[in-house]
Amino acid sequence: MKKFDLTRNWGLKLASFIVAFFIWLAVVNINDPQTSQPFHNIQVKLQNTSIITDQNMVYEVLDHSDVITTVTVYGPRSVVDELSAENIVATANLEELSSLNTVSVTFYSTKNNSELTNIKGSSDTVKLNIENKKTIQLVLKTEIDSNVADGYIVGDVSTDQNLIRISGPESVVSQVTKAVAVVDNLDGFSSDIATNVDVRLFDEEGNEINDASLTKTPSTVLVNVPILETKTVDMLAEVSGTPADGYMATGDITIEPATVVVAGKSSVLRNISAITIPEDALNITGQKEDMISTLGIKNYLPDGVVLGDPSFDGKVTVTVSIGQIVTEDFALSEDNISIQNVPQGYVAELADPDEELTYSITGLATQVNGVSRNNLTAVADITDYLRDAGYMPAEGEEQEEVNIREGTYTVPLTVTLPEGLSGTSVHVRIILTKTE
Repeated sequence: MKKFDLTRNWGLKLASFIVAFFIWLAVVNINDPQTSQPFHNIQVKLQNTSIITDQNMVYEVLDHSDVITTVTVYGPRSVVDELSAENIVATANLEELSSLNTVSVTFYSTKNNSELTNIKGSSDTVKLNIENKKTIQLVLKTEIDSNVADGYIVGDVSTDQNLIRISGPESVVSQVTKAVAVVDNLDGFSSDIATNVDVRLFDEEGNEINDASLTKTPSTVLVNVPILETKTVDMLAEVSGTPADGYMATGDITIEPATVVVAGKSSVLRNISAITIPEDALNITGQKEDMISTLGIKNYLPDGVVLGDPSFDGKVTVTVSIGQIVTEDFALSEDNISIQNVPQGYVAELADPDEELTYSITGLATQVNGVSRNNLTAVADITDYLRDAGYMPAEGEEQEEVNIREGTYTVPLTVTLPEGLSGTSVHVRIILTKTE
């Protein structure tokens, strides 16, 4: 048998193979072979959604199933090569909704669709969550999440809308407990501003709810933010009424805190130096001891003025001091008495130098207890007495004859007492003698 050798004429064989390949390539191109082309992230168009919404229900696409990751188109090369992602359409008709709330996806091309052999997606089902639609209405609140300039605070904020309507899936809407317009761009401001702010929704734990299935009406509001200047002023108080018999107000009124921060427009604040609690708020009638009252001061603020410290609750504690009235007798002797303004040409001396005069002092016990006999000074003014009695002309007047006579006169004593104390009337006998 003749042996077959594959290695013979190898150059000729290689040339034959190359020629055969190009002949095959030409035949393939002439015959327009089948091919495939993938397109990515094709959005599914949902059809007849009113079937759900007309029943006052809402739907939510689950797991991003309305976006097909890859759609592959099959057909002749000449047809497939002319297509782009814009030609690929994916639809899901909600009239074909299954009991599992899924809808099959149908694919087609807007170009040369009849010439394609097939269109397949990496997934072919849209999954939905369907539930009752719920609508609630909430009062819009405002929050300031920013600091204004030093020495200023934010006044009463207002909005052009105060009610917000929220609609969406019942399970989501039921979580919403608060609608808030949060202003967070006030850094360094010292004058009023107005700004448009998005409405934000929160649950009862303060967590913000950002769910695309919710509809807010309106979704933004105009917020007016007044900026007020602050000032620290004193607290004052007036009292009315009369304490119980035997007692009196000491005049000592303490207020805690003694100063408060108020806020308002500069033109208003410049005329305010103190906040005064009126007397009808503090009636001490019948009191036998210190009266302590806690009062809210907001009602006593002038028009256009508010409290300027957010940490202050507006309440002050007022203590009106009440003391007992006592009367104590003191003995006045020669050591306590001085004679003054003796007329020229006369000498004066006590008629009874060894006599002790009883002098009664009345006032608050704390003050009376601070008086001692040693620090009492009693003055007998002879000239004043003689003028009052008509023996001498009034000061600045002239009299031809002075009717001063030697003898014994009963002259009133003037005793100097601390403020708030009073004493009884007391007289001393003085002998007036003419000098030689």
